[in-house]
Amino acid sequence: ALLIDGPAHDGEIAGLKLTGARITGQLDLVYGTVEQAVQLRFCHFEQPLKLYGAQLRALVLSDSVLPGLKAGNLRVDGVLRLSCCRVTGPIRLQGAKISGAVFVNGARLGSPAAPDADAGDAAAEPVLQLNHAAIGTDLWAVGLVAHGQVRLNGATVGGQVNLDDADLHVPAGETALHAETLSVGTDLRAVRLRARGRVNLSGSRIPHQLNLAYARLSNPGGPALRASSCVIGELWLREAAPIVGTVNLRRSQLDLLHVPPGVWPDRVRIDGLGYRTLAPHLPAEQRLPLLEREEGGYLPYAYEQLAAAYRTAGD
Repeated sequence: ALLIDGPAHDGEIAGLKLTGARITGQLDLVYGTVEQAVQLRFCHFEQPLKLYGAQLRALVLSDSVLPGLKAGNLRVDGVLRLSCCRVTGPIRLQGAKISGAVFVNGARLGSPAAPDADAGDAAAEPVLQLNHAAIGTDLWAVGLVAHGQVRLNGATVGGQVNLDDADLHVPAGETALHAETLSVGTDLRAVRLRARGRVNLSGSRIPHQLNLAYARLSNPGGPALRASSCVIGELWLREAAPIVGTVNLRRSQLDLLHVPPGVWPDRVRIDGLGYRTLAPHLPAEQRLPLLEREEGGYLPYAYEQLAAAYRTAGD
């Protein structure tokens, strides 16, 4: 209450700054407006934070432990920091508007499912929900560990999304990263990403790089990477492990496709895929096996597209 409507005194600035506190009650700022930063570092919360519809100057929860965050439609004028947090329940930020950056680097979200847990129960709710959120600068998720789905569908990120060294786990056959129609201002980096489950980027707009170098993508018996109907500057899978599962790039448009032949799985969907340049530079016959793996059978356009890329390269 003091944060929202406490008395103001000349020369004093309201705010909340705690380090190492154990908070047994519930922090409830639903629809509240706080004009100064809320900083709660190394704190332990016994109840989920309730911030639905709140308007804050900045929110810092770094290195804290909490059972969940209910903050749909949150408005933050500065940054939202959840760096190195341990969050056992869902983080609900759907529809949030963050003027600065969102940091979830080094955070551990959700709980590992027991070996005999029912897949439907384990995947009941995404652990990080930023669907239809608007982030002014970057989404920084380097080293994130998520036991459950990360949901970014319909989100807009003014700068880059960085998932370098992230580890995403979901039950077999589920979606680890759900980012349909994601729009980023520059890159989506996911170097050394480990995704056990589907990575779905269908309809996304990534003007610079989608960088999956050294990544490990695995969804046995289902789609490991779905990036259909996308517009992407450059798709990099340099030095990635062989993909386990299928790849769907139908109707996507790329400037550069940098994928060594050994990375492709046995089944692909590339009908309507367009690209200008291929890398690394290899003899054309080393590219032909990819076209033969098309699930829909022989595609004359795919061979024409390959020939056009080699003509562009001067071959």
